[in-house]
Amino acid sequence: KSHPRMQGAVTREALANEQHAKLSKIHGQRSFSEQAYRDLDCQPSYEGTSLSNVLYVVGQSELVTIAPRWMVENAANKDQLQVLEFPFDNGSISGYLSWHESSEKDKGHIWLRDQLMMICGEVVALK
Repeated sequence: KSHPRMQGAVTREALANEQHAKLSKIHGQRSFSEQAYRDLDCQPSYEGTSLSNVLYVVGQSELVTIAPRWMVENAANKDQLQVLEFPFDNGSISGYLSWHESSEKDKGHIWLRDQLMMICGEVVALK
């Protein structure tokens, strides 16, 4: 919360000039972090394997990161973090569900898919 250069609002240029903590690529899998940073050209000063780890490091340093607001607001160290508005026009991130065909008729799996689609459908409908 006491970052020396980032207070109140942030511009694209200011964000690009900061040192970033980012999620590392795990086994070549794409993460939300790649989408969040797609319009921002910066090299990470720190790479963590989980977003909670990245948020911890950010709270202990002058590094910055791009993270979902809900995760920051529920982080164990939320008192050490500040949330600023994302300075890019497209602040949304796409997500996809995929599963093995053997799970297609599993009742628990069907329930989970239905819940996710219901929640995501509500979010999409609000926009």
